[in-house]
Amino acid sequence: MAFADPTQHLPDDELKSLSERLSRCLSGAPLENKIEKVGLGESFAIWQIDPLHFHSTPPFLPTAASRLWHYQIFLDRKPIAHALVYQADSQLKIYNVTASLLAERVDQAIEWIDKYDKDNTGINFLVVPSRLVYAFRLVQSDVVYVISAPATPQRAPTPNLLGTQMVLSTNEFLLRLRLSKSDHLESHCEERIEFQNE
Repeated sequence: MAFADPTQHLPDDELKSLSERLSRCLSGAPLENKIEKVGLGESFAIWQIDPLHFHSTPPFLPTAASRLWHYQIFLDRKPIAHALVYQADSQLKIYNVTASLLAERVDQAIEWIDKYDKDNTGINFLVVPSRLVYAFRLVQSDVVYVISAPATPQRAPTPNLLGTQMVLSTNEFLLRLRLSKSDHLESHCEERIEFQNE
């Protein structure tokens, strides 16, 4: 992908650790049979959006990416997990590895971007921890593609204003973040397995 930063390579020891832990957790097969089938896909600097950004008047986006990175992880060429990586001095370190639907949804979003913006110029990976929302922002066209957002609980009086695979303008995205209800998060429990860095 043109919008994945090819300069952000994990050190060999971190890559080996990631492969071993993921192989051990996802399969009972011997490690040596699985490590070669584990691969890293696209990586994205995380642009973290906090409540301050969307509750301000007017709402605004962060001016720079954080020191955190999202890495896609593939097993047998299928997106099955992602790694949260942080930058410590000049080295990248794995914070955790999570097997969840997010990896597959990011992969689907990449396919959409490839069709919508073939040049992949100016792409931001947005993460909103307080709303459990993940999105891609296409800077030049000022469009946000929602990768993942909590589903609306059955008993909720109003629907969630953000949904997976929604395409919105940046302003509309920020407005909906402001108006979205935090109680929608209670029903959003995505199955995942986390492995903390030892």
